[in-house]
Amino acid sequence: MTATNQPGNPALQLATATYIAGRAANADSACVEHNPLGAGAAIVDGIGSSAAVVAAAHRAAETAAVVASHRGAQTGIIRRPDASLTPNAESPDEHWTARRGRGKNSCHQHTQEATMPRPLVPPPELELTAVRRLAKQLAEVESEVDRICAERNQAMIVAKAAGATGDHLAETAGIARRNAMDIVKTTPGDTKPQVVAELDSHSNA
Repeated sequence: MTATNQPGNPALQLATATYIAGRAANADSACVEHNPLGAGAAIVDGIGSSAAVVAAAHRAAETAAVVASHRGAQTGIIRRPDASLTPNAESPDEHWTARRGRGKNSCHQHTQEATMPRPLVPPPELELTAVRRLAKQLAEVESEVDRICAERNQAMIVAKAAGATGDHLAETAGIARRNAMDIVKTTPGDTKPQVVAELDSHSNA
């Protein structure tokens, strides 16, 4: 099992959490639908640029990369620190001779293995600390996204109310205009110019 498909892998958790946040922020974004790992950009595009969201997402991504690399090292081919001291079952004499660097059957391959730098595997407590840090950073991202979504929703409610009020005012103005025209039509000829001038002065105010 590789590091990318292990259950509970922090990098996968980050992608999933970012995907969910992106869907909540911008459900119609094709970027979020087809590229969960690119959802961070969709968040910024969908709800407006937020320094807090961007910074928190970057911190979480960096931590996830560290944790993922640690898991990759653990699931890869790791040579034990004492590998050069373990006798070769096929040819013990050849192995021991190579390790000591002397003798008639010196093995170049084993000599290389003995001197080859080995990848470091972080202790479990270091990885646990990184996972906890990642969880905290993801919580920061989710909290900031929730706050911005709430603000956007509130703004949409206000805009909708303002639009309804504007429509009502426009409708009222239309009724008033029609009533004014009826007044003009029924006004005697000698006073009609005064009525029209009065209506114009109010409509231009």
